[in-house]
Amino acid sequence: MSELTQVLETWYKRVWENEDANAIDEMFVPDPEIKQRGMLKPINLEEFKGFHKLICHQLTNIDIKIDLVIEQGDWIAAGCSCYAKNAATGEDVTITGTVMAKITGGKLRGGYEHWDFMGMWDQIGLLPGDSFGKCLHGEKLA
Repeated sequence: MSELTQVLETWYKRVWENEDANAIDEMFVPDPEIKQRGMLKPINLEEFKGFHKLICHQLTNIDIKIDLVIEQGDWIAAGCSCYAKNAATGEDVTITGTVMAKITGGKLRGGYEHWDFMGMWDQIGLLPGDSFGKCLHGEKLA
């Protein structure tokens, strides 16, 4: 396993699976550039910690698997699957995502992530039924 893949796996294990918010500061360089797709601007570490807390409040037993990796220099791109439980009901939740991260010296310098949060919120019951189908047909969600 390459160093970049190992850092990414450690990130997912510590930050998400173990819900270790302290690992966020430990594994990022100071002042990284974090871009979460769907957000209009990069977020800083404090904003990311708030995001982390909110997601961990909605999901438990998070298990992230790296399904596919492409590396170039100090960049890693990975397709991932997240298996978790709805914190409110205990029901299974599965979402997929992609990440591109720049890693140097064993630390994350920044990156881009895109996860299927709409699919997650649909599975945990926060969206009206068949939200995807309604949106696909141009219907407004009630």
